[in-house]
Amino acid sequence: MIRSTWTHPLALVLALALAQSAVAAEPRHATVEIDTSDVGEEGPVIKRRTRERTDVVLRAAGVLPGRPDAGDPVIRIDVDELGGPDPGYQCEIWIDHRGKLVGERRRVECTLCTESEIVQRVETTVTELAALLPDEAAAGDVEPEPEPEPEQEPEPEPDPEPEPKPDDDGRVRLGVLGKAGAALVALGAAGAGVGVVFVALPPVVDQNDPLYETTYRPPGIGTLAAGAAVLVGGVVMLVVDRRRARTRKTALGPMLSPSAAGVVWSGRF
Repeated sequence: MIRSTWTHPLALVLALALAQSAVAAEPRHATVEIDTSDVGEEGPVIKRRTRERTDVVLRAAGVLPGRPDAGDPVIRIDVDELGGPDPGYQCEIWIDHRGKLVGERRRVECTLCTESEIVQRVETTVTELAALLPDEAAAGDVEPEPEPEPEQEPEPEPDPEPEPKPDDDGRVRLGVLGKAGAALVALGAAGAGVGVVFVALPPVVDQNDPLYETTYRPPGIGTLAAGAAVLVGGVVMLVVDRRRARTRKTALGPMLSPSAAGVVWSGRF
């Protein structure tokens, strides 16, 4: 048999090329999150064994542990129990990269299987998904989720009209409407009084021209009518203010005693 002299150099070149490509490849990072809270007593055991097997699978695939605050992909594993006549386990496995699904969501059902069998099924599925994990270069191309715009604060509503405070004897003071009504009553009464005086004045004969006389009756009637209108408006405003005050003096509150309990409606009229 003739041994070829170029076999060993060719093998060395291939080995160097593979090593160089392995060094040049971008590293990949991932975190594994396992949820077995719905499994029951076997949950902690399944979670621990699943953690051990997934760590082995990721190390064999060259996947490094996830880094804090780096936005690395997360392999999520959710294991639940199967109900019905055929008990067992089911699990969902998927890759979450910054809020986006990588690949597809895998669902595995294992009826009448043991804890070891469901862990093995999870290990096989994670091995298939490990090839879909993006490296650092691909991870940098993923656009971060846009931050929600801050909500605009609503414009403050105008302060409501302050309620009048009661006096020491329990009477409620006049509000803004009542004070305005009182002012109009005073003004209207004064105008009406002036109008009555003008109407009551007798006509005065003009000394320069006895054929003419001066009378204050027309302006007096106008002043009296205007004063009466203002007076009536002020009275109406006072009545409305008093009714509002009477409404505010009623209250609904609890009643507690050693023998009874309930609510009581109280008011002051």
